[in-house]
Amino acid sequence: MGKLDLFILYNSTPTRRTRPHSNPKTMDLLFYSPDLAPFLSWEDLQDSYDSDHFPIIIKLLFSRLKIIPLLKYKLTFDNWNGYRDRLDYKLAKLPKLSALDPALSVVGISSSPWWDHNVQELLRREVELKF
Repeated sequence: MGKLDLFILYNSTPTRRTRPHSNPKTMDLLFYSPDLAPFLSWEDLQDSYDSDHFPIIIKLLFSRLKIIPLLKYKLTFDNWNGYRDRLDYKLAKLPKLSALDPALSVVGISSSPWWDHNVQELLRREVELKF
């Protein structure tokens, strides 16, 4: 259907009870989006249930999605001190990682023989004067 991007489903089965020698056809149309096309089913019932039209059953052929509820936490009766203590206890029981110590050691750079406390103090004063 043009700009609306709708399709029309038309089943040519008569859906209207009529008197003899009258036209039994009426146009029963279903408008649907293309995304729903594979999931639609159209069925005409043969019992009119005392109506002048036969019912049409239109079904969507997909099961409901199982919705997983979000986990909820009740924090009104929290015990953060107990939590921290328990966490500290558990962390203290973990083994110390010392395998990386040799790889992470920092190579010390020896300072120049002329760099002493006086030079360090002059540099500190220069920085203070700039800012």
